[in-house]
Amino acid sequence: MSFIKYRTWPIFTIIFVFVLGCSASALKYETLGRQPRIRVGLLEGQSTIKFIIAKGFSLYDPDGRFIGRGMKGIRWQAKAIDYVPAQSVYRLRYAENVSRSQAERNGRDLQRMNLRSEIVPSREAQKSFTQKDDLYDVLLWSTFETAAQAANYRSELGKSFPLEVIKMETSSAGGQIEISSEQSPKKFQVPNGTRIEAEKFALMDMPIGNGYHWESEEDIVFRGSLQLIADAQNKLSAINIVSAEEYLRSVVPSEMPWGFPTAALKAQAITARSELLVKIDRGVHSDKNYDICATVHCQVYGGVGKEHAQTDRAVKDTYGQVLKAGGRIIDAVYSAVCGGHTENNETVWAGEPQAQLRGRFDGNGAPDVLGGRLQTEATVKKWVNAKAPVYCNTLGAEIPEPLMYTQKYFRWQMRFTRQELQESISKATGTNPGLLRAIIPLQRGVSGRIERLKIVGSTQTFEIERDLPIRKAMSAKTLYSSCFVVTPELDQNGTPVRFTFQGAGWGHGVGMCQAGAARMALTGKSMAEILGHYYRNVVVERAY
Repeated sequence: MSFIKYRTWPIFTIIFVFVLGCSASALKYETLGRQPRIRVGLLEGQSTIKFIIAKGFSLYDPDGRFIGRGMKGIRWQAKAIDYVPAQSVYRLRYAENVSRSQAERNGRDLQRMNLRSEIVPSREAQKSFTQKDDLYDVLLWSTFETAAQAANYRSELGKSFPLEVIKMETSSAGGQIEISSEQSPKKFQVPNGTRIEAEKFALMDMPIGNGYHWESEEDIVFRGSLQLIADAQNKLSAINIVSAEEYLRSVVPSEMPWGFPTAALKAQAITARSELLVKIDRGVHSDKNYDICATVHCQVYGGVGKEHAQTDRAVKDTYGQVLKAGGRIIDAVYSAVCGGHTENNETVWAGEPQAQLRGRFDGNGAPDVLGGRLQTEATVKKWVNAKAPVYCNTLGAEIPEPLMYTQKYFRWQMRFTRQELQESISKATGTNPGLLRAIIPLQRGVSGRIERLKIVGSTQTFEIERDLPIRKAMSAKTLYSSCFVVTPELDQNGTPVRFTFQGAGWGHGVGMCQAGAARMALTGKSMAEILGHYYRNVVVERAY
């Protein structure tokens, strides 16, 4: 067991608690499970995937059978040929995600009705990191070629008990993938889903930060294995199969500069690990061939080049640790600079309010010191023009160089012409406002971030809801934050010529503020105090 070493504990100690004060959470630690291997989606929808492997590699088919090794070359490319679709059947499910004993009882119920059943491990539970017991589904034995046939049979059985039509894959998509080297005329044909095992591999021309102000393309090196999967359009996906902790070695420095204080880096490692596991549990990419993506949509996964000894140590020292509430891993989201106040989760994303993700003042004193006043326009205007004494305010503070970049995001100003905004609004929303006349906030969250925004145009007036859609509509490169006030500059006819945005923060503002975490660490706050400040009533436990 790897504890955070704040003091020496007796050998018989199993759980220990940090007391953080009345406004923070107590954090406890215990040991569970085993580290998982995960599937990270790196590229998809590619006609050709180019990759570099400096040393030799081995090939394995989708079932893990060895294909070959010793292929000569360094620079490679792959393309899909002769795709074969997956084969599926339809079945009727009687019970889902139940214990073995409950599944057996369900099976006996069906047997008394002269219906043969089958107990199978639950597919949904296979990736669960919060459920300790094995779960099972109970299926009727019969299989059907179409969903309609399954539904008809269900109707014949009557409505005395519930049955759900489900699709089950009997064989994976097949076909061939052609791999060739620039150093050899020889081409190799391997099965769809082939896995390439090497010490490291690099993907060439990977898009980075699409739709954001840091957008670019890079060649990126990764650990783990590379799997190539073709789709029905003969387009390829590149998937990285890697252990959770190796994945985090790249994610932590991709999301937080390695030069941040140690306590902040450890807090980042725990939140990133929590995010990874809860996203897999929720199946955010259940319609894909991977568990989690490599972009800001999930977490930025920048490969080996981002790794550093400082962040490696933070990952190692917090091995397997996650944030939990009520026995479940929480959605431990975070953003770069909250601007002085964090936000409620339901303001930013659709869904129920989460008790752990309540917006709070990012400074000393009572957590709700502003009392909701940032939801009024007059107060927000003062707020974005003030340099409040909060943790994430790095302006004029003595801070290390790696933290300097946050200064441009704490308070910022941008100007756009009317034409620029008309184009970005039309592109992001699919709705053309005509000549843009006004941008009017209708509803704000506790941090001042806009939840509903009215667009007034010459041809139509409409609303945009939620943080990210608003930010994307206001800038082709995604506005830093939705906490802003906007002032139009009018011509002599009263028509807007350009709009000035004055704003606070960078990112959605929910959960941990990374700049604030760094400043808290610089003032001597511990990892436990940082996490207790940003997440309400949580514990830290070992997920594996």
